[in-house]
Amino acid sequence: MAKMDLASRLRHIIALIHDERHLDADDEYTLLRDDVKNNKHSKRALKEYNEVHIDNRSLLEKLINNAHVLRKAKSDLMTDGDWTVAQTLFGITTSYRREEDDTLSIKLEGTLEDVPLFEQLSVLRETDLFHLWAPFVPRAKKLLQVTKIELVSWFVISVPLFGLSRDAVFHAFGCDCMADSGSVLIVASSVDSYPGADVPKEPKGWGSGRMIVRSFQGLVTITSPTSATTKLIANIDPRLALPQKLIDFAMKKMCGVLLLCLQKMARKVVKNPLSQHAQKIREDVEFYEGYLLPKFQAYCEVKGWNMPPVSSLEYGRDVEGEDGRMSGGGKVGGEGKRRGSIFTRAKRRVGKRLKERKERKFDKEHVEILLEAEERNSRLNVISPKLKKRYNQWVEKKVEDWESNLVDKIIELPIWGVLSYVITTKGMEALEYVGVGYLRLFLSSVLHCLVSGFLFARGFSSLQGHDSRRSGTLDTTRQFGSLVVTLFVLLTTLAAAVGVETYTGMERYYINVLRTHDYLTEPESVPHYKDTYAWGNMAVKRHEKYIRWVCIAGALLYYTVAILIKSNAIASVNMPQIANGFMERARARTLSLGGKKKTLKDKLGICIGKGALNKPENLPGLEHTVEDRKKKAKGGEAEREERRKALAEKLKKRREAKGGK
Repeated sequence: MAKMDLASRLRHIIALIHDERHLDADDEYTLLRDDVKNNKHSKRALKEYNEVHIDNRSLLEKLINNAHVLRKAKSDLMTDGDWTVAQTLFGITTSYRREEDDTLSIKLEGTLEDVPLFEQLSVLRETDLFHLWAPFVPRAKKLLQVTKIELVSWFVISVPLFGLSRDAVFHAFGCDCMADSGSVLIVASSVDSYPGADVPKEPKGWGSGRMIVRSFQGLVTITSPTSATTKLIANIDPRLALPQKLIDFAMKKMCGVLLLCLQKMARKVVKNPLSQHAQKIREDVEFYEGYLLPKFQAYCEVKGWNMPPVSSLEYGRDVEGEDGRMSGGGKVGGEGKRRGSIFTRAKRRVGKRLKERKERKFDKEHVEILLEAEERNSRLNVISPKLKKRYNQWVEKKVEDWESNLVDKIIELPIWGVLSYVITTKGMEALEYVGVGYLRLFLSSVLHCLVSGFLFARGFSSLQGHDSRRSGTLDTTRQFGSLVVTLFVLLTTLAAAVGVETYTGMERYYINVLRTHDYLTEPESVPHYKDTYAWGNMAVKRHEKYIRWVCIAGALLYYTVAILIKSNAIASVNMPQIANGFMERARARTLSLGGKKKTLKDKLGICIGKGALNKPENLPGLEHTVEDRKKKAKGGEAEREERRKALAEKLKKRREAKGGK
């Protein structure tokens, strides 16, 4: 570097900036400015330097500002400081620290095994897909891609249960520190506007607003080819009209789940090359294949590691090897296939043969269904391959929805507990002014009924909700049973609330008597002072326990039931039931059998097992019909065999025609 002239050194610094190595560029730029200031150079060298400097003045000024922010973030992430550990959950440690301006900073730290840094960065970079993994994020949008790892994005956080919604617009950029420490540094903060970005207006509705991301700092460090350590520090002002202690408590307990969801999504990207993140990786060839992948390969070579294949890119090369092109991006030609190892190519061949075997088996079953339909002179209810595909897609979607809903429920659990406690405590404090008597007893009973009774009933009433019916088959008997349970639990809760309030009301009556009478100097002035003194000593702590925990118990039971209900999405896949979307088709097929009297089971069209999609004899009441058809067809086996071959050939030609397109 010392032998290079000033202009060449400055061009090298600009190249480092475009390569996202901002800290290295800032170090070189500092040395260069000192050299220009303190040493003598020729007029020609200074002239060339000034020309390059003027052409890139704004870029160099931006470098100085970004480097200052990056160095502060790196210092905060690398030093322990005065952090207080809040919890360690699923291997993720959550800590917090009170800043000088009395704001709360949250620090998350965790190591993820079996997930390379490549996939983690893709999940963080594709802000359009935040809604797929971040809890309570229904919408997100990338407003502007400034450079390779600099962007402006917008997202919404919504908790419909409480009617709260907050959005945020942030500017984020990163720094490549692979050569220095094998890590990538990311910082972000809120912005009101940015040149070239169409920033949405701040929401003004009830319960809506725009939160402020004061600072976000992230450091992802490679520890092995298939593992990385992630550290995140965030200081966010949600701008909620709630007690600050409640907001701090919720952030301490829930922020750790964010990193867990990030790691789970990165693991899904590795396992599923058809995911939306994988498609983004294949589409953005310039960044992922032209920039990020070579950097990781070079770093693994320096460390002596064998870099694992990127499944998202390997899938594209599989397609390239079959038809000479890549889907969604990639290099044209056979280079991707030649770069694959012997093991990878063997794995592709085995997978292709298994796929062909499944197709042959499927064609055979489909031909049988077509023959059966022709003998009945009806093809209305034939289950087609397209229907099978729709069912499989439905199953995958419901499983993913169940996982995301389960995470949301777990995160909402402490919020409900704290909120129920606050409402009950504040309500009981307000009732202290009512005095002792039946009015106060009635009002406090109503308070408990409204809070805990509603929570109990809400959990069981969700069995009747649209989401629950859509997640799996609920027959009439189960719906009737769930309704009975709902009413029973509601009435039991109301009775328990009244009973508890009556008991604790008696205790508070005697305690209030002890407070309003001087029972030490004039014990005779206290009504029934012997009984009152005994009640007071025994009930000072007991009534508070009932008051403070009855609503929290209601919230806990509500979420326990809600989580069990959401698990019905998994049960609808594994248990012998079929999706509601296919019940009408199964019922129509069952009712069109004819010839014999329909049973109640046939009329309801209840299917036993999802195998009914592949084997029509699994449909209730169809066994005898299939046997009858087989007996009638005994004499025409030769004709049936010819027809079977013709149908198989027809299916084969149809598949070849679709493949040609």
